[in-house]
Amino acid sequence: MIRFVVLSRQRSGSAFLATSLASHPDIDCYREIFLPKNSDADAYRAYRSATLARKLDYMVRRQESVNGYLVDMYAARTDVSVLGFKFMYSQAKKYPQVVEWIKANDVKVIHLIRSNTLKMMVSREVSRSRKIYHSSQKVSQMKVALNPYLLKYRLRRLTEQVEAYRRLFPDNPYTEVIYETFVANRQQETRRILDFLGVPEMVSLESALVKINSDSLADVIKNYDQVVRVLQGTSYEKLLA
Repeated sequence: MIRFVVLSRQRSGSAFLATSLASHPDIDCYREIFLPKNSDADAYRAYRSATLARKLDYMVRRQESVNGYLVDMYAARTDVSVLGFKFMYSQAKKYPQVVEWIKANDVKVIHLIRSNTLKMMVSREVSRSRKIYHSSQKVSQMKVALNPYLLKYRLRRLTEQVEAYRRLFPDNPYTEVIYETFVANRQQETRRILDFLGVPEMVSLESALVKINSDSLADVIKNYDQVVRVLQGTSYEKLLA
């Protein structure tokens, strides 16, 4: 079986990519199985809490606990030839044991990056306020205000974070997918991703999820004019487009 992870951060289009990959008959991609609040039956939280022995392993032998979970997860899926899961930056920080397992098992890494970090930031703020993170149908639009004094600092930190995670798996099979490019050139990017995963059959990858925020920043940022003034003349000005 070919194993892979979609490495990314929240509000970068990872759910869209994961569901698109899972639409291929030979591929499945779990969502955030290492999300601490994920109580689904197939999530790590359910696995580590199932028995007293597993609870003890989680507390004192975390690496063995993670290894056992992932080995069992992959062994149970004989219905597909390619299987992966979403792995967020925050989860890599919380579970370095997963990082070690990925490194030790030569897992393929698809690093999904949203190049417009301003839109990603806005998407995060809107989702938190609306309390809707993904949807298969359109939702009502809303606006959020951004702190202009912290804006450049936050954008710089997001850029630095991407660079750090680019270096996380230096020896693994690795490819980068830019979210904006994947959306704009679906067929070309699909072929490239399937080639990377070693899947010969070219099929159209589809997702039931729809974009829930306007692509126009002026439509979703309450203090848009103030944000423009802060970013004009800086390296972040291009993010306003």
